[in-house]
Amino acid sequence: MSAPPITTSALSFAALDVETANRARGSICEIGVTIVIDARIVDTRTWRCRPPMGVDTFGTRQIRTHGITADEVEEEPRFGQIWPAVAHFIGDLPLVAQNKSFDISALRRACELSDLPLPQLETGCTMLWSRVLHPELPNHKLPTLSRFSGTAKRPKHRTFEAFGNASLHKSGSPK
Repeated sequence: MSAPPITTSALSFAALDVETANRARGSICEIGVTIVIDARIVDTRTWRCRPPMGVDTFGTRQIRTHGITADEVEEEPRFGQIWPAVAHFIGDLPLVAQNKSFDISALRRACELSDLPLPQLETGCTMLWSRVLHPELPNHKLPTLSRFSGTAKRPKHRTFEAFGNASLHKSGSPK
């Protein structure tokens, strides 16, 4: 496997991070997206929501990980009600995620549970790319990659992964 080429067109994308309420892949309770156009971060947004019905309980482990509780999203719309706004914000940009197998499968499952179509998505994974580009790193978790690449700026927690993915991807090969 070789690293993806970094071209001008590759420097416009949407970095995505989702948080789930429990172990069910479709139990999305928050989505963070950072938009990068021509290698410049132009916007970052976060949407909170109640997970789709049937997967809307909150697990202790997940609450410890992201700090989001059922009480905090009790008055928020369900995933199916916010996804159209998120999809509009992303537009036709390719998606980049730190662990795309998790984030994209969670997104697909949440759409399925909400009876929503999911558009065909072009996706990339900063974790997989980092394994190819820098096998010498002790791990390929986002904080390690951010420190290594010099992009360790930390905005508000809720959009940290989306922002971090954007910074990592736009920086090209980590330094």
